[in-house]
Amino acid sequence: MVEAETPESAKPLTLAEIGRIIGAEHVRLLLVGAGGLMMEIEAWPRAESTDAAGRELVERVRLGREVAIIGGTGRPSRMAAPLLLGTRLLGAIAATRAVDRPAFAADDGEILAAIAERMALDLERERAVELARSEREAIAANKAKSAFLAHISHEIRTPLNAIIGYSELLEEEFLDVGDDGHVADVVRIQGAAKHILALINDMLDLSKIEAGKMELDLEPFAIMEMVDEVVSTGRALVERGGNELEVAVATSLGTMVADRRKTAQVLLNLLSNAGKFTQRGRVVLRVGRELDGRGEWVTFRVEDTGVGMNEAQLGRLFDAYAQVGDGSQRVGGTGLGLALSRHLCELMGGTIGVRSEVGVGSTFTVRLPARVGGERPAAAPR
Repeated sequence: MVEAETPESAKPLTLAEIGRIIGAEHVRLLLVGAGGLMMEIEAWPRAESTDAAGRELVERVRLGREVAIIGGTGRPSRMAAPLLLGTRLLGAIAATRAVDRPAFAADDGEILAAIAERMALDLERERAVELARSEREAIAANKAKSAFLAHISHEIRTPLNAIIGYSELLEEEFLDVGDDGHVADVVRIQGAAKHILALINDMLDLSKIEAGKMELDLEPFAIMEMVDEVVSTGRALVERGGNELEVAVATSLGTMVADRRKTAQVLLNLLSNAGKFTQRGRVVLRVGRELDGRGEWVTFRVEDTGVGMNEAQLGRLFDAYAQVGDGSQRVGGTGLGLALSRHLCELMGGTIGVRSEVGVGSTFTVRLPARVGGERPAAAPR
């Protein structure tokens, strides 16, 4: 895209030009920084240490939001004007005249105010251009990341699928000849390969969501059948830490319309997470239906008696690649599971929330519309 050239008359004024217009020997540009304080970012002809009078002038402008003039009669004359965009203060432009020059007058203040108004517009335009440039760069980087992940995942999936396939054949052969000693080793190989494959799938899914390319495969399905499949797969993830898995479901769950695979993926992530942070404890999966003023919901709750989390850990829990361990907890994972679960729930019009207490355990609650993609209820409260 070719950008139109800026007319000469519309180019921002330099500090040197401003100095010549108002007859000043020194001009400073200050912008509002952290904490609302004015920070000098440019000076003409050179940066100099600011004395008490200069700081007082800038403070008056910051508080009063209008032109201020001080000094004269044996002291340098100083003048400053605020850079205002509506009611928003962007910064200030300050100028100084030497002792042997006439002091700044009201007319000079009007000229500087007009210059400050134009500078504020120039600054805002520059920020808008920079924001647009940053957005374009972010979009390009995101596309490059997605393309890289798609390519590298293909390169990794091919040998992984071969490892999984051959290990399954070996498992069958060992079982046929009664060689139970090698079966456990082959199963470990399968588990490691499937774990890597699951991580790759999580990374790809998260990349698709961030790029806005994740699509839902909506279908009606029996909730209990999906829960049984999840429990069958997730039981090993929970029990490997010596935990007990309980399932408590409503008497009649019926069906729901949603993305079955993604719903199961969220539940498996929660069961896996509960198993990692619970040792010789209890994990409970509760499933039910709720009806409120916003519509009908299917609720999934995963409760554990694990280590629990404090407020700081809860604050970054759903961030991608964030891990909540305190350094003494050695658990696996990339921190993708919960971030992906949150995105998938929101994509289906639902929410995921958590309550936790250190030393007591955690409860994750997922609420999904009973009918995703149709006349879905308003977003559930977090």
